[in-house]
Amino acid sequence: ITGDIDFSKAIEHSVNTFFINYGLRTGVDNIAAEARRFGFGERTGIELPYETGKSFIGTPEWKKRRFNESWYAGDTANLSFGQGFVTVTPLQMACFTASLARGQLRTKPTLIHQPGCAPQKSDPIGLPAEQYQALVDAMERAVGPDGTGRLCMIDGLRIAGKTGTAQQRSNKGTIEFAWFIGFAPVVRPEVAFAVLIEGDTPDESYGGGLYAAPVAKYMLLKWLEKRNARNSATPVIPQPAQP
Repeated sequence: ITGDIDFSKAIEHSVNTFFINYGLRTGVDNIAAEARRFGFGERTGIELPYETGKSFIGTPEWKKRRFNESWYAGDTANLSFGQGFVTVTPLQMACFTASLARGQLRTKPTLIHQPGCAPQKSDPIGLPAEQYQALVDAMERAVGPDGTGRLCMIDGLRIAGKTGTAQQRSNKGTIEFAWFIGFAPVVRPEVAFAVLIEGDTPDESYGGGLYAAPVAKYMLLKWLEKRNARNSATPVIPQPAQP
């Protein structure tokens, strides 16, 4: 994409240079603190053994302790769009996306089915309403005809999403991981998701829009199928006529 890039276009087209520019202005300490507010760097607490505790968000203190090296602007640039010294799990990203859909900070995942339980609540994100809406609108455009997540489009369902690509380097080359996160419907969200596809060929591109978004589409189609079947099975209780 060429020309002037604003926040909306940066989300819609996944423009790394935009996030680098503002990440450098924001600074590593603020980025890391905001990530921790959403629970990154911690276990989610799901009822499963051996959940990894290796998730982390890099900081100058961590790098000095781990490598005895200084923190550079390039480290902040990488961190600002989710690469470099940052490690997250698909479950953490799914929880983050569910939290974002509610405008809140934390979601605790569970495998225990509890019909009728109260909805989760946590502290609000704290964004002004117009800024939060701008983010959601941009994520919806990312799943529009011109967005990087367009292969997830489903007629009749408004989806908010964001594509991404992670990398893992080794002496055999670089393996890429295709990411796609999102929630639906945009108004009164009911489902959030995170899809991660690991590339199998070193130095081959695995963009989130091309590989992960179509997987999310079929997940959502199955969810719609089950939701529609459940709704059609719900008896309609006649209501008394209004006087």
